[in-house]
Amino acid sequence: MREDGMQPQKRMEFGTPDGIIGCVAAGLGVTLLPRTIAQKYMVTQSLSLHILATKQARIPTRFIYRNGKVQSPALKYF
Repeated sequence: MREDGMQPQKRMEFGTPDGIIGCVAAGLGVTLLPRTIAQKYMVTQSLSLHILATKQARIPTRFIYRNGKVQSPALKYF
């Protein structure tokens, strides 16, 4: 948003997609989510989906896990 000259007034952080979507549906702001998650909520909420421009659409993704815990085969695959 800053690259496009927009300054968010406030930033809120939530721990669940339900909390995030609930606040967006109530008009408290916007969010960035993977399309598959957003589309799930579009069925039950009054939301608009906007596709990001190419330069903002790709971001690095990091997996964070507890040090010393056994890694699942799925995590090892990634």
